[in-house]
Amino acid sequence: MQPEKIYLGSTESRIQQYRVDSQKYWDKGDAENALKYRDSIKAVIVNTYIKEHRFTALNGSAFETANQDNPMFLQVTASWCVPCRAEIPALNQIAEKYQDQVDFVLLFQDPADRLTTLSKEYNPTITLVPSNKVVSDPNTIDIAGFRHTMGFPSTYLITPENQVINFTQGAQAPRTYTGEDGKEVIITQDEANRQNFARLEAEIKDLLQKSAVHNL
Repeated sequence: MQPEKIYLGSTESRIQQYRVDSQKYWDKGDAENALKYRDSIKAVIVNTYIKEHRFTALNGSAFETANQDNPMFLQVTASWCVPCRAEIPALNQIAEKYQDQVDFVLLFQDPADRLTTLSKEYNPTITLVPSNKVVSDPNTIDIAGFRHTMGFPSTYLITPENQVINFTQGAQAPRTYTGEDGKEVIITQDEANRQNFARLEAEIKDLLQKSAVHNL
């Protein structure tokens, strides 16, 4: 007997509670336990299934999650998110390289009128989906029934059977900070691109490998 499918939408209340618990530890300066709750959120999401959604892209085309031949890279993002913008060059390279094997879909917190200019920065093989529904929480989107409450950028790696096999958050951006040894560390745009490309490609290769296993 096949185990009953658990859908991503049914996990929202647990995710919200883990977010609250994690923030309590961040407020105490206890990063170790705060990160444990973040790991718990990932554990709740991985191996769930997404339902059938019909996304309307910025160009007016439709993307349906049902009966997809390819696995899907589904990222939740926002125009004002600095790491999201910094990741664009690496994401474009990945989409160009794997466009025949993976569907790349970006769900934006922004409405369509904010994306006209930004859309020109993305590889045309990437499906850009604006938000039509205003959500009061800036960390949340609700597009065609797909709800996400975990901030940006967040990526769901999904098999053709609509199973989430990985969930990742964050991207590298150019910055300067003080390392643990007290020395200044500078992340250039080139270094950010290198790190983002390496991480994204590892995620895509893992998605392709696990999707192939699912199809056996």
